[in-house]
Amino acid sequence: MSTDQIPDYPEPRDEDGRTPAAWVTTWIITFAFVVGTVGVCMAKPWLFWVGVGIIVLGLIVGKAMQSMGYGQYPPAKEASAERELTEKADAGTA
Repeated sequence: MSTDQIPDYPEPRDEDGRTPAAWVTTWIITFAFVVGTVGVCMAKPWLFWVGVGIIVLGLIVGKAMQSMGYGQYPPAKEASAERELTEKADAGTA
């Protein structure tokens, strides 16, 4: 295969969860577990439930960030984006 040809399959991305959406979600949920743990240790049920609520909030924030493009792209979307960039580059050089 020459260097001018692009394969039909996308190159794998080596993100492995190292995206802004993954990091923010992880930190929010970690904070929520700390809040819930403090609530259990201090025998404050309301603080425990605040921690549970923060977990739900963290999941919502993570999913929203992923849908805004701060997460890892699915392979099909990445492949179509790669093809679109290649087509634009080829059109510019022609």
